[in-house]
Amino acid sequence: MDQDFKMSHMKGNKVHDWNMNETAINEEDYRMNTNPTSDKQVTQIGSFRTGSAQSAEILTMIDTSDGFIHDNPTIIEDVANERQNMMQQPIVSGISDDHLEEHQLYSNMMSRDNRHASSWLIGESIRETYQGIGCEFRPKDIVADIRKQYGIQISYDKAWRAKELALGSIRGSPEESYNTLPSYCYVLEQKNPGTITDIVTDCDNQFKYFFMSIGASLAGFHTSIRPVVAVDGTFLKAKYLGTLFIAACKDGNNQIYPLAFGIGDSENDASWEWFLQKLHDALGHIDDLFVISDRHGSIEKAVHKVFPHARHGVCTYHVGQNLKTKFKNPAIHKLFHDAAHAYRVSEFNFILGN
Repeated sequence: MDQDFKMSHMKGNKVHDWNMNETAINEEDYRMNTNPTSDKQVTQIGSFRTGSAQSAEILTMIDTSDGFIHDNPTIIEDVANERQNMMQQPIVSGISDDHLEEHQLYSNMMSRDNRHASSWLIGESIRETYQGIGCEFRPKDIVADIRKQYGIQISYDKAWRAKELALGSIRGSPEESYNTLPSYCYVLEQKNPGTITDIVTDCDNQFKYFFMSIGASLAGFHTSIRPVVAVDGTFLKAKYLGTLFIAACKDGNNQIYPLAFGIGDSENDASWEWFLQKLHDALGHIDDLFVISDRHGSIEKAVHKVFPHARHGVCTYHVGQNLKTKFKNPAIHKLFHDAAHAYRVSEFNFILGN
């Protein structure tokens, strides 16, 4: 890139003014002196942004003996636009053999956590990666990708911050999402007749519980779904953590049929009782209801309290995993699988007798 620089005389360590595409810079420089005994050192003149969404940092070799620039300035360009994200390592020309060691030391600095590759810049360069649904681009993947594309090394912490910045620019902050949750529930109920939502806050008006069941799912359950409901919980890994509660069934094609969702602090007695009570209120009384879950004690207590007339069964997958952990004999695993999938009582008793 050809640019015209207007350089004024520099005294001591001050940089008075630079002009690039009529963009003025009046920033105090800082030094990266890699060789205290040398008369030359690498100095950052300043950073600026041009009209084409480019940000650049100007580095040059300054002779500290007289305060003049003797080498051509080097520009590190960080381009963040819709089509291209580019970072260039500095190539300092005109270095004598006496200062080769200094230049090599500076080059070694580029192999560590590069100070010019900021978290914001990296976040902008990987922003499009997170646009897709279900994308999993971990911090260690970012470190490897930046090393492969640009030949520089960044720390894991910087990659993590870049990921958070990229996600924040796309999705917004968690605080903003929690603030818009009541509005989302209102619109959901207006646009989907029969939908039931509920938000519970504590005495300090802080989020505590959330429940949602879509009206179409409730209507389909009463007309077309077998009265067998599986409930479970899983960890949330966002900023405020918590637990996601799920109630699901299977339709006539043996596909998963979502029924209700909830969010709570953890899998404890109070949260499970609250979620199942909201599910009971949404479903109403169901004859011959069958609830399936893992062997979590809080679920068992809540089912017996909220659904006293329902039958409670244990998920065969979780029991099978426990058998694999405690018993290493594959024959036991096969017997359990055959017994769990038996359709006749006589067949079940025969397999269980073995």
